[in-house]
Amino acid sequence: MLLSAEQLAYQARALAQTDPWTLTARRHSEKAVEGLGAGKDFPKEFTQWATAAMLKGYAVRMVEEDDAGLKVTSEPANADAEGLRTKVGDIVAVVRAGEAEGLTLDDVLLGDEDRLLEALDRIVGSELSTRYNNMSSAPNLDQQAEFEEWIAHWVVEGYALRAAELLTGALVPA
Repeated sequence: MLLSAEQLAYQARALAQTDPWTLTARRHSEKAVEGLGAGKDFPKEFTQWATAAMLKGYAVRMVEEDDAGLKVTSEPANADAEGLRTKVGDIVAVVRAGEAEGLTLDDVLLGDEDRLLEALDRIVGSELSTRYNNMSSAPNLDQQAEFEEWIAHWVVEGYALRAAELLTGALVPA
C-alpha cells in the first residue's frame, strides 16, 4: 500500500499519541531538548513543543516504514549515543538541504521524496497551528519565520532520529 502524504501525516499524528519512542530514541530526544526551557530566551513550553514536534517526525518515519513493509526490532545494546547523534545531524542535513558528507536522500528515504516532504510539511503546519493557538501574543514576522524554522527543525530531527536508528544498528530489520 502506498499512502498519500496526507494519509502519512494523519497516521503519524495518531501514532505519536501512543508514545512510540524506542528507549534509544527517548534518550536521544531528552538530550536533544535538554535546557530549552531553562533560559530567558525560550519559554519553558519550548521543551514540550520541541519534543512533541520531534515525536511526530519520528512517527512519520515509523508509518513510512510500515507502508514500505519494513519491520524492525530494537537492539539497545548496539545503540552508540554519539554515533546516533552524528548520524541524526547528517540525516537532518540531507532532508533539509539534500546533501551531507557521504549520505544522500536515497540512503535515507523509504518512498517518494515529494510525498515525504509534503507529509513533513503537513506535520510542521499542524504543529505551528497548535502552537500559535497557545501563544498569548502573536509573534512579529521575524519571530514567526524563526519559530517556523525552529518547529521544522524538530520535526525533521524526529524523522532523522528514527532513520538514524536503522542506519546505526540501534534498530535492525526483523
